[in-house]
Amino acid sequence: MRKKSDVQAILKRAEAYCMEQGLRFTDGRAVVLREVVRQRTPVKAYDVLQTISADKARPMPPVVYRALDFWTSHGFLHRIESLNAYTACTHPGCGHDCQIFVCSKCGRVSEICDEKLIEKIGHKAESLGFRIEHLSVEATGSCPDCR
Repeated sequence: MRKKSDVQAILKRAEAYCMEQGLRFTDGRAVVLREVVRQRTPVKAYDVLQTISADKARPMPPVVYRALDFWTSHGFLHRIESLNAYTACTHPGCGHDCQIFVCSKCGRVSEICDEKLIEKIGHKAESLGFRIEHLSVEATGSCPDCR
């Protein structure tokens, strides 16, 4: 679990971001973001649904999925496609692609944002005549603590 102050800081940043962008910062979106940010390891949508339904009336799955999609599209969460799970961005709202490293032993996620790597992949794709619609760079292995 992350520190409560860290979670609150991200929620405040998300609320400010929504106000700046003219987006709705709803209770449902806030609850979903809070639950993902609280976790130190990736969390699946179903787990978020289970956790928040313990707090109050069971929310509908589409509400959770829409909130996850919303926060992912605005750079507050990352979807780890290989795990079909979500994790908090370490610099939320910045709106650029990151590279994700997942420890296959403890589940810890690290991220880097190497713009040159993304640029290089883009140039290679372009040289093939390929148009990238979605790019996800993920690596699994062992973190320093698990090695």
